[in-house]
Amino acid sequence: MNKTPSRVLAFLNDLQKKLTPLGIDERDKFVQLKRDEFKEKGWKWDEGKDAVLKLWDYRYYERLSLEKELDLGDFHSSCSFSLAQRY
Repeated sequence: MNKTPSRVLAFLNDLQKKLTPLGIDERDKFVQLKRDEFKEKGWKWDEGKDAVLKLWDYRYYERLSLEKELDLGDFHSSCSFSLAQRY
């Protein structure tokens, strides 16, 4: 356990140094998903405006990323909406 403020600050700075590159990589991956979606739908891509992720974009592209990485397909919906009734 960190008992002094300086050790806590050192720990937090070290954590930030390690996590910042991971966050940047994730953001870049989401921007690429957004760019791909614009291209797929035939929308015009404005690098200055559209490359910025809004708060509401994050969850949407996070879900798309997970679906793509895990290749869930119809599995997720078939678990949620079973056609067979069990008694």
